[in-house]
Amino acid sequence: MINGTLDQINKVIKQNIKDENLEKDSTFFGLQYFLTKESNNENSTSKLIQKHRQIEIKEEIKRLFKIAESLDIEIILFKGIAEAYDLYSNPNERPSNDIDILIRPCDVVRFSNACKSLEYKYGEKEITPELIKKDLSYKSHHHIDKFLKKDKILNIYLELHVAVSASWFSIQTSTGNNFIETVFLHKKPFLLDNKTIYVCDVYDRFIFALQHAARHTFDSIGSNWYYSKQSFIEYNLKTLVDGLLILEKYREDINEDILYERIELYGFSEDILFANKMSKELLGITPLNDEILEVIQKYDCNFWKDQIYRNIRTIYSCKDLCSKNLSDINKEVIKKCLENNSQYLCEYSKGNFKILMDEKSNSLTKKRFGTICRSALTPKNDYNGKIAMRYDEQKLYIEFDINDPIVMVGGAGRENKWTESINIIIYNPNFDTDKSGITTGIFVSPYINDKGEYGIDSMYIGEWQDTRAYTPFPLNEQDASFKITESGYLISLQLSWEKLGINYSNLNYLGMDFVLNNVDTNDSDLDAVLCWSNPTYDYYNPTTFGMVRFIKN
Repeated sequence: MINGTLDQINKVIKQNIKDENLEKDSTFFGLQYFLTKESNNENSTSKLIQKHRQIEIKEEIKRLFKIAESLDIEIILFKGIAEAYDLYSNPNERPSNDIDILIRPCDVVRFSNACKSLEYKYGEKEITPELIKKDLSYKSHHHIDKFLKKDKILNIYLELHVAVSASWFSIQTSTGNNFIETVFLHKKPFLLDNKTIYVCDVYDRFIFALQHAARHTFDSIGSNWYYSKQSFIEYNLKTLVDGLLILEKYREDINEDILYERIELYGFSEDILFANKMSKELLGITPLNDEILEVIQKYDCNFWKDQIYRNIRTIYSCKDLCSKNLSDINKEVIKKCLENNSQYLCEYSKGNFKILMDEKSNSLTKKRFGTICRSALTPKNDYNGKIAMRYDEQKLYIEFDINDPIVMVGGAGRENKWTESINIIIYNPNFDTDKSGITTGIFVSPYINDKGEYGIDSMYIGEWQDTRAYTPFPLNEQDASFKITESGYLISLQLSWEKLGINYSNLNYLGMDFVLNNVDTNDSDLDAVLCWSNPTYDYYNPTTFGMVRFIKN
C-alpha cells in the first residue's frame, strides 16, 4: 500500500508508465507534481516558501470559518489542507495554494460579500452581488469562479462549491435529490490547530477525492483541450493519492455497503470506475471492486457523462492517454459514442442524418435529456418533434417537424406576446485547424403578416463576444419557410455555409444544439422546452458533448 512518501509514489508511477517523453509532455499540475525530479524537495528556498504557504492557508481557513460563524452560515472544507494534516506525516508534502469550500447556493452571495474583508477579488474584479448571482446562474458551473487574494509571497485562490459535480443539477431536476444537503448531514468536526472546522465524513472524502481525480481527465478530453488549448492529458494524482490514503487510514471504519450505496446515490459509478483504472495502472493499487461498480444503478440524466467515461476507460490505457494528442482522443471518443447510439445520430454516411426528439415518451432521447420545462407548468408529452438534416457543398438543410396541438404565431392582429421558436447553436466547426470557438447561434420564429401569410424571423444569438448577437440573421423566402400541419407545424431552413461563416471544403466536424420553445397561451412564459443538448448547461454556452455531431465523410 501507499505509505505517504511522495518520492516512493514517484518511483511507482515511473515504473508503471515507462515513457521517456512523459515528463516532458505531461505538463499539468497533477502529473507534473508527482513526476518532478526528486531534487525538487532539496531546495531550501522552495521548502521555506512551501512552509509559509501551508501556514498561511491554514490561518486563512480559520478566518473563513470565523466569517461563516458570524453570518450563521454552514460551510465545509472540501479536500486540500485537511487531507495534508490528516494523512501526511509531513503536511508540506501535500502542497496547495487554493481553498475549496462547500456552501449552500442560498448562502453564497452573503458569504462572498464578507470575503471582501479578507481582500479577495473575483479574478481581477471587485466582488459584487451581481457578479456572484450571474455566476450562480450558470448550471454548468459546480463552483463560483475562483476568488483571488494576492499575498507578498503567494496567491491564495478560494473556490466556493455549490455542488461536487455539475451532474448533480441534472439529478436534482429529475429526482428532487439535493446532494449538498446530504453532504451537510454527513459533515464531521476537524481540529485544525486549536480551531474546530468541518469536513466531509470519511465516505464522502474518499468518494469525492477519486471523483475529482477522474473529472480532471474527463474535462481534459471533453472540453479543456479546445478552450484551454491543451494538447496532452491532465491527471490529478494529488486527489487520487488522497483517496487511497483515506482508504488505508480508515479502512476499519468504512462499511463497504454504505460506501457503494453512496457512490450510487451521487451518480458517480462511472467516475469512480475510471479513477479505479487510474489507480491500478499508475500506482498498482485497485481500491474498489469493478464488478460491483459496473452493476450499480445509474441515473438516466447521466447517460452521456457515463458513456463518455466508459469509452475513455475501455478504449485507452492510462499510458495511451498520456501519449496521444487530446484532440485525437476527443474525436475517437465521439465516434465511438455515435456508433453505439443509432437512435442518437443515424444516416450520416451519405450526407443525411436524422434526429428524433421525444418521439416516444420512453425514448432513449427522453431518458437521456428529459423534456425540460423552464416554467412552473408540467411539460406535455404530446409536444415533441423530429429533426431531419442533410447537406451539400452549398448549404446545410434542416427541417423541424413539430407535433404541437396548440400552435401560437405572433404578428398582425395577434395578442400573444410569445410565438413558437427554435434556437439553433452551431459551433466548433473545424477543431483540427481553427480553434476560434462558437461559430453561429440563430433564433428563428414564425410570424404572420397583415395578408395572413406566414414567414420566418431570424436573428443571431450568443454570448461569445459575438458583436452580431441580436441583429438579423440573413434568411430570405427561399431559405426559410413555415407552415401549419395537421399535428403542429413545419419549419424548413436552408443555411448556406457562407452565411454560417464556415468553409465547407475545410469542414470535418460540426456541433449543433437545438432548443424548441413551446408556447400555448398569450402569456409571456414558455410552456415547455425541448433541448437536444444537456439541459444542465446554459444553451447559449454549449459544451463539447451532448449535442448533434456532424461528420463529413
